[in-house]
This record gives sequence, structure tokens and C-alpha cells, in this order.
Amino acid sequence: MLKYEFSLQTKNGQHIDNIVIAGQSQEDAQRKLFQMYHHCTILRCETRVTPQRLSVGSVHSSVEEIVDLIARER
Repeated sequence: MLKYEFSLQTKNGQHIDNIVIAGQSQEDAQRKLFQMYHHCTILRCETRVTPQRLSVGSVHSSVEEIVDLIARER
């Protein structure tokens, strides 16, 4: 899932930096941001790509492969 990092100015003029919101798209993340900060102005938006988490099965496969390699070395 993508994450978006926002800097914004609230309707009262306060600057807020580094708000990170996950979303399916930038529009989705902005919708969530506007639910928390009504009438804010977005000053900056950057996309963050989060690394994919390994599934449990792939982690076990990797561990098994490493154990096999170690066993072959002996």
C-alpha cells in the first residue's frame, strides 16, 4: 500500500509537517486528511512506497533454503 506524507496549513494558520497517511491513491489519502483537518491547505505531498512484507510461507522457504545451504557446506 502506498503512503503519502503531507505538510499542511490549518484553517487557523498553523503549519503541520510530516503527516503520513496510507491510501489506495493520493485522492484517497487526501480525503482521509480532510476528514481530520477540515478546511486545511495542502502545502506539500510526497509519495512513500512501503516495502512489501514477506508472507509467512516465503519467510519459511527462505529459512529452509538457508539451512539447506549451511548443511551442504558441512
